[in-house]
Amino acid sequence: MSLDTPSERNIAQPNDDDVLLGRGAACWNHPGNRRFREIVSSHLKDYEAAKARIEKMVIVADIVKKITEAGGRFLKKDERSDTWYTVDRKAAIEKVGHAIRDKRAMVTKKQERDRMAQQIEEQHHANLGLSGMHAG
Repeated sequence: MSLDTPSERNIAQPNDDDVLLGRGAACWNHPGNRRFREIVSSHLKDYEAAKARIEKMVIVADIVKKITEAGGRFLKKDERSDTWYTVDRKAAIEKVGHAIRDKRAMVTKKQERDRMAQQIEEQHHANLGLSGMHAG
């Protein structure tokens, strides 16, 4: 199913390659969403290295293409009918953009925690060195 064609509706059960738009454990743990996060992670360095907006857009489009060429669809739940429907290209691109920003934020937070832990460890070692000098 192309993202340029009209929405596919009344999908009873997503397949394992589909990316589910939504919140909660069911979406987070879906096999297609796990694969999606891996694909996003694998493109993160290229995305960060891209200077021009058009370069970033190409990377985002490549992620969408990888999902759809593998048979995946970007699906959203229709709560009234308890079925799924495909979203358009714009919504799929927005999903990828959010995933990239979320991943970048997670990486940045981890780097900050690692940097702070390193500083604490270095300070601890420095304090041990100073206290050892006074004991003599």
